[in-house]
Amino acid sequence: GLDPGKRLLRLETGEDLPFDVLSLDTGAGSAPQGLAGFADHGLAVKPFGAFAERWEAFLAGRAPGDRLAVLGGGAGGVEVALAAAHRLGPGAVTLVEAGREVAAALPPRARGLLRAA
Repeated sequence: GLDPGKRLLRLETGEDLPFDVLSLDTGAGSAPQGLAGFADHGLAVKPFGAFAERWEAFLAGRAPGDRLAVLGGGAGGVEVALAAAHRLGPGAVTLVEAGREVAAALPPRARGLLRAA
């Protein structure tokens, strides 16, 4: 459950998770089926539990200079790329979008703010 007034998200376990800002990204699936090499080197964001475990393993085994590519420049992909860049540092993350513009579904002002980030 969600209590925006108290800024709490209640998990299935009954635990309350406090938040300052909450992002609910419920977009389509995230694993690019059939992409050569993805099964061995890719990290799908959904389901999130598996993602969290593999992300921690990636961080633990990461060598200096290793880079990360985030596939998909929609709002969710941009959010993942920004969070990863915050964790990994400048220049470590590349956002890849097949379309003409990142976050094309967002209003122009929001796209400009994302580009500035």
